Amino acid sequence: MLDFLKKKIISTSCNCSIRKNAIFYDTFKYPFSNTKESKVDILILLEFQETEHRTNSLKNAFFSNFKDYTFAVIPALGCTPKNFKLDSDTISMYTQCKKENIKKLIEQYSPKVIITSGRSLYTITESKDLKPYHFFVPIGGALQEYQKDDTWIYSSEFNCKVFSIPPIYQYIDYKGTFKDVYETKFFFEQLNRTKEVLKERKERKSELKLLYEKEPNNLIQSYLNNTNKQIIAIDTETSGLNYFEDELYSIQFSNDGVTGSFCVFQSINKELLNELFSKKDIIFVFHHAQFDLKMLKSNGIYNARCDFDTMLASHSLNENSPNGLKSLTWLYTIYGGYELKLQEYFKKYKIDNFLQAPQQILLEYACMDVIITRQLYDYFVKRFELDDISVKENFYNFVMPAVEMITDIEMTGVQIDFNYLKEYVNKLKQKVNEIENNIYKIAGKSFNLKSSKELTEVLKKIPEFKILKDDKGKELLTKNGDLVLNKEVLERYVKEQDHEFLKQIIEYNHITKEISQFGYSIKKEKKNNKKKLFEVEEEIDNEKGFLASIYNGRLYGGYKLHGTETGRMSGGGGLGSTINWQNMPKTPEFRKIFLAPEGYVIAYSDYDGMEVSIYSQIAGKGPLENVILSGKDPHCYTCISLFKLLENKNISYEEIFSKTKIEGQEDKHFKQMRTNSKTLNFQGLYGATKYGLANSFGVEIEAGEKYLNAFYQSYPEIEKYIKYNRSFAQKNGYVKTLLGRKRRLPELTYIGEDSYKNKDSFFNLGNLMNAALNAPVQGTSGQTTLIAMTNIWKEFKKKNVKTRIIINVHDEIVFELYIPEIQETEKIIKYWMEYPYYKNIAGNEVKLTAGLEYGEIWKYAHSTKYWNEHKEEFEIVKNNINERNQKNLH
Repeated sequence: MLDFLKKKIISTSCNCSIRKNAIFYDTFKYPFSNTKESKVDILILLEFQETEHRTNSLKNAFFSNFKDYTFAVIPALGCTPKNFKLDSDTISMYTQCKKENIKKLIEQYSPKVIITSGRSLYTITESKDLKPYHFFVPIGGALQEYQKDDTWIYSSEFNCKVFSIPPIYQYIDYKGTFKDVYETKFFFEQLNRTKEVLKERKERKSELKLLYEKEPNNLIQSYLNNTNKQIIAIDTETSGLNYFEDELYSIQFSNDGVTGSFCVFQSINKELLNELFSKKDIIFVFHHAQFDLKMLKSNGIYNARCDFDTMLASHSLNENSPNGLKSLTWLYTIYGGYELKLQEYFKKYKIDNFLQAPQQILLEYACMDVIITRQLYDYFVKRFELDDISVKENFYNFVMPAVEMITDIEMTGVQIDFNYLKEYVNKLKQKVNEIENNIYKIAGKSFNLKSSKELTEVLKKIPEFKILKDDKGKELLTKNGDLVLNKEVLERYVKEQDHEFLKQIIEYNHITKEISQFGYSIKKEKKNNKKKLFEVEEEIDNEKGFLASIYNGRLYGGYKLHGTETGRMSGGGGLGSTINWQNMPKTPEFRKIFLAPEGYVIAYSDYDGMEVSIYSQIAGKGPLENVILSGKDPHCYTCISLFKLLENKNISYEEIFSKTKIEGQEDKHFKQMRTNSKTLNFQGLYGATKYGLANSFGVEIEAGEKYLNAFYQSYPEIEKYIKYNRSFAQKNGYVKTLLGRKRRLPELTYIGEDSYKNKDSFFNLGNLMNAALNAPVQGTSGQTTLIAMTNIWKEFKKKNVKTRIIINVHDEIVFELYIPEIQETEKIIKYWMEYPYYKNIAGNEVKLTAGLEYGEIWKYAHSTKYWNEHKEEFEIVKNNINERNQKNLH
């Protein structure tokens, strides 16, 4: 894109409506082709005008590969306005150029196949959700036949397949030389696949039926009367995302992937629909069931269930692909872009609510949603049969059983102590005022603390302040010349220059972020409190933070089963604002906001040293296993090799332990060596290099290599595993967890001499190598916790206990623990947390262990053993909880 933005030559070939205020970059005449015919076999849309050298290389590639076919190359972007912003306006620019000019060109050429480079993909899809890197797949021998479906889309607008190639600058340098990188190999494989498609016969489209059901109960009754096995896709249309307050307007059904039935919810007999969901011989299919199920359940459809979620199936089959229904429609059906009609209506009439659209437009859109969901089910079921058996088992045995559990937890919510919340926020505000005054005192004036420009001016006047530089010696400045002052850079300033002023800025940013996280305003700006949480108007914004996701005194957050590449569940979602449980501050002052109901305590259970234990289980037999089983400190153990290689000293484990862990016997040098060992262990486990360690410890490369050797001498099985893991990832393009879940890393299937320095790529090769090591560990951790949560939840339901799961944070599960059930539920929790869900490698004997602690405040609690020895203290805890609940009632 840099070449695109460097030259400013007004074009005479573009005649679109925004031509008057445009800058156009042109180095050669478009179009070019190998034929004079008006129609071609292949049409190539280039992302933007390229340099002459790159263009010549492309020409040579196209002429040599497509010599038996007719082709033409045209620009997908005709011109660019002066106020054009790459991130925000890219799609709208491609869309507008298409409508003004490019569409006519494409229709003129009437291609049998289209190739798009980089962002020119937007010309076809007009969507921000489908990006060029979504098409990257393993190459060479690692590519499976079924994975070819991930390399193309179908354009119903132009009635042909579309192949996406990476942006040209990623694999052809400014001299026109093809780089020795993955993108180059992928580019040529896409050209070959394009030629293969030209030999195929075109398939006929099915004629879809979009029906408005005047008598929806007759349709539901027909499903009930059908004795054959049925697969029914369901989708809902609502007035918003708040499943307690927004309207559930309609439900759509499709049992064949051809017919979509639109049913107004108010016309549906709820008892009849509940009866339908009770039929065990029907497979119910949703796309993102967590939302639809919450809407259905909160509207009286208590039996609503999902047996197959196409969003989760997509993520299980390829976590690198998009998960949205519209993107998947492009990838795996022939109906991509069906939502554009509704979007254009929204834009034209400036509305943002589905229910404000005419019924016919809403009918078409809603019915297409459910038809596509049903079609995706058919495709994904076949795809599971083609992939490794472990992928299928992971989806059906672990992912789908978690859907109902997560939905229930999201609808349970967490009780909030509003009195304490107000008190806590007021203290934060007082602290903010104190910090502001301190900052202004140091600066000698008041200024806007959120302005990078003003903050830069103040910092530059501070004596001895020096601007930090990057690895290349370039000052860390923005394009405007202001200091780069993000969180990481600010912390680096404090670490390297120890400025009190910047310490205050960091604390100010942290506290103000916490205040806004709740939904409060830092300044005194009165907001209308529609929810009437308090008796008087507060300085809050009900559209943000915690307060936007509170209903009847409880906070409702969300989780994403498709949220991470490793398979770990991530936080996100909520009634009106995103609540990310993974980012909750850990201080007792903050955690006290969450209040157990009367008769309950807040409890949590997490695994002991989970990732280190899993790493040992994956690596097999060796010293790390012995260290864990013997209860030794792994950092003291690594110190043995560190002393030997760095200082040529033979120090025993016992001496190191006594001088670092036993009070009164500590030795400053030994403690520093243990700290270094701790850093070395965590970096070594995830593939540290001698260069990275040299940088971490501030030493020469030779010393960095000694650190690395010390780690591998301590744990030779880790070095063996790392070598095997990397080799496997490069050969197959994926790695696996101990439970069989795949983490796909297709870019590793080709590593050329230019790969590590290919800064134009979408990905960083070093990061991918680290991901190959990290994914099996984090993935196993995330899966284990999710399975344990599901089993605990099922057991609670089976035994009809009052204790409930309310929060998950990585490997930690939080409960509202009913006090009379402590003994019973503790056994359930511990049993399913420690259950061996998988086999260790090579007979490794390390087991995962977990404990349960409970009390008044989340994370600041004690075990049953402690409370049995401090019964009076436990009575105080119960009284505190009861008193706080009574205050919140008033």
